[in-house]
Amino acid sequence: LTATYLVAAYLLAENPMTQTVEPPSVNAEPDPKLESAAVEELSAAELVAVELAATRRRWPALLVGLALGAAAAYGAITYLDRANEDDEVQAETVQLATAPVEARDLSEEVEWTGTLQFGAPVTISGTGGTVTAAAPAGQELRRGDVVVSVDGEPVPVLYGQRPLFRTLRDGVEGVDVLLLETNLVALGYDPDVTVSVDNEFTANTELMVERWQEDLGREITGQVEVSDVALIPGPSVITTEAIVGSNAGDALATLSSQRTVTDVTALAAGLLTDPLAIGTEIVHGSELFAINDVPVVAVTAAEIDADPVLAELTDATFTDLELEEALAAAGHDPDGEMTVDGAITIATTAAIERWQAAAGLPVTGIAAPAYYLAMPLGQTVDAHLIGTDPETDGTVSASRPVLTASASELLVEVEVGVADADEFVVGQSVSI
Repeated sequence: LTATYLVAAYLLAENPMTQTVEPPSVNAEPDPKLESAAVEELSAAELVAVELAATRRRWPALLVGLALGAAAAYGAITYLDRANEDDEVQAETVQLATAPVEARDLSEEVEWTGTLQFGAPVTISGTGGTVTAAAPAGQELRRGDVVVSVDGEPVPVLYGQRPLFRTLRDGVEGVDVLLLETNLVALGYDPDVTVSVDNEFTANTELMVERWQEDLGREITGQVEVSDVALIPGPSVITTEAIVGSNAGDALATLSSQRTVTDVTALAAGLLTDPLAIGTEIVHGSELFAINDVPVVAVTAAEIDADPVLAELTDATFTDLELEEALAAAGHDPDGEMTVDGAITIATTAAIERWQAAAGLPVTGIAAPAYYLAMPLGQTVDAHLIGTDPETDGTVSASRPVLTASASELLVEVEVGVADADEFVVGQSVSI
């Protein structure tokens, strides 16, 4: 368009539409002599004036052409600008799909076929005599239940992981004594709370054993022989019953353990309150119960390994000095107000409270082994062994069982070739 207007303007300039001087007649023949004479008669000034007049006749047409060309150019530029703007608007409305960048662990699953059953089989063996009665297959056994009778004497089951290996009587000390006292207290054979549940077999322990023997209908001796009890890890089901008339020196019965039981013991004496409700799962930080209004907290092995303060509190050689050293090393005394000398001061208490808050534990300002009990994972509360009525039974002595907790025990048997043994790593989780 611009080029067309410019050509039109040039043609108008070269062929003006109006002139002030009449052109010669089209039919007239030019006379060379007259033209020569006319030219000779014009002066130089007159020639300049004639040229200027001709120029003036071209200017209006030229200006009109330039104006038309400029208008056309402006229109073209405006049209292009609008087109560009439309393109830009369309570009701005384009939506891009985005996704957050995340760091994740790569995982791999390997599937195997196996056999699922309750815990590992438990075989109950005797030490001689004749089986005179037997509980049938399929019967569930709990602490205190009778599994067989040998020579007419009932053999009850108790909870424990270690078998008895000697006669337990007055004066004997050891972890087997602790196991016996824990079980008999849990069964209610210390109604007057006279037994200190520890590693010592005392006269009060003997009285407790006699009450138990009387209830069973056994001979009352105040002593416990290896053949008098059978130990199981927790509630179990009889899978293979004993055969009446068989030799009690052989395997008496086979059980499938359903749950592994833990007896939770109070390590400090005082008034017992707020036991964790039956059926509640125990996790790190659970308040199991309170002694004199100070909560006793469950802690797990993983947290103990990760927390140097907890590691000290659950160590058998715990001292207040080591506690202060652990608190300072872990940064719980940021202003350096605590003197690390084994003396518990206000500054020490403040450091303990900062540690408890950071660890997500009840903030009490008290840090002692009696208030932090290491518990296995997956346990739930099964039973309360001591009531909480302060008028009758709310006071407990140190090392006394307060409640029982247990975890399901499942066994999966998988046949694995030697080449595939590396697929199984101790500590890895599995889905069943």
